[in-house]
Amino acid sequence: MSQTAGTTVHVEPPSPEISNVVVFVKAKPTLSAPMRAAITQQDEEFVPHLVAVTAGSTVDFPNEDIVFHNVFSLSRAGEFDLGRYPKGRSKARVFGRAGLIKVFC
Repeated sequence: MSQTAGTTVHVEPPSPEISNVVVFVKAKPTLSAPMRAAITQQDEEFVPHLVAVTAGSTVDFPNEDIVFHNVFSLSRAGEFDLGRYPKGRSKARVFGRAGLIKVFC
């Protein structure tokens, strides 16, 4: 249990249902600085499998597998295709607007 600025947050042990949840609060809009995050392709999975970033942020997609990978999305909020690339290489994508983006290989 933690308390910040009059808000109490109770943290439960991790459970499968909570691993795919992103919580956001609708409040007075404020500008959030873009950030940089990474989603690694490791053991033929994306690690971590969920990342939340602010609009304008860059996400790197390093490939740590021995096979070539191609990261892409057909999501309306950010359709893209990075093309195939080998182990040890990384490609990045800037996500210019808010929305849910499902990423595939």
